[in-house]
Amino acid sequence: DLITDSKGKRAIVITGGPGSGKTAIVSQLVEYSSFRVKKEDAIYHDIQSLDGSDYNMSNSSSSDSGLYQSISTLHHCGARSLGNRVVAYHLCQTDNNITCLVPEFVHSIAAHLCRAPQLAAYRDLVARDQSLQDLLSMPSCIADANAAFRLGILEPLSVLRSKSKIPNTTCLLVIDGLNEAEYHRPDYGDSIASFLIRHFEAIPPWLKLLLTIRTSYGEIMKKLPSHYISLDKASMSENIQKDLCTYIMHRINTSSSIRANITVNNSKVEGSSTSKYVFMRHFIF
Repeated sequence: DLITDSKGKRAIVITGGPGSGKTAIVSQLVEYSSFRVKKEDAIYHDIQSLDGSDYNMSNSSSSDSGLYQSISTLHHCGARSLGNRVVAYHLCQTDNNITCLVPEFVHSIAAHLCRAPQLAAYRDLVARDQSLQDLLSMPSCIADANAAFRLGILEPLSVLRSKSKIPNTTCLLVIDGLNEAEYHRPDYGDSIASFLIRHFEAIPPWLKLLLTIRTSYGEIMKKLPSHYISLDKASMSENIQKDLCTYIMHRINTSSSIRANITVNNSKVEGSSTSKYVFMRHFIF
């Protein structure tokens, strides 16, 4: 798959227009990572819907119940599997200009790496090495972000992995909104995107980048050997449409207030599998 691919493409670049869901994808990954408290899995036999109303899956057909339980389990497992690989993330925000600057990026990534349970050996190394702490401090990142990133993050991680002190698995470094950082690109020096390109070859191959950027800025990342995923083509993707159908049907089945406010050809959706399906088709297509 794209995450464990070892054929040289060590980055995944997700492109899309405004509102296409790039940040939503990153938020979902972070939610299932060690950086967020996990919510308990939804139990669809007796679920509390988002609007506060209770709906028991026994109200729907037994085939519907089995379908949504299976899909839910599959989606949760997939999200967890990806989330468990996230060892650091950074969100670039136009209205918070410090998040768009390279020194803050390096400092933030180092802090997250020290918190990642997969990289406990790195945390221990930084904790006992004062020179590393000094190198990764904010003043040092401002003075020389390149040295801080290379000597304080990349080289120690490579050494620890070579000594088998870091698990032999692919990890994810997730960065959202590279186009946002371009708005605050300094007159001299790198933006976060150009900084990553500059250091890309030194990034350990097991630390894969997952980047999001607006389509109009996509050319910036073309220099990277990457897998590209365009959310602009989502309407033409059969898999995306299947996911939308699954989600809409799940929301209808788990929310009595939604069902009470939907009619298809003057027929209430409540209790009718056919009318629910017709509504879902109208909603998407």
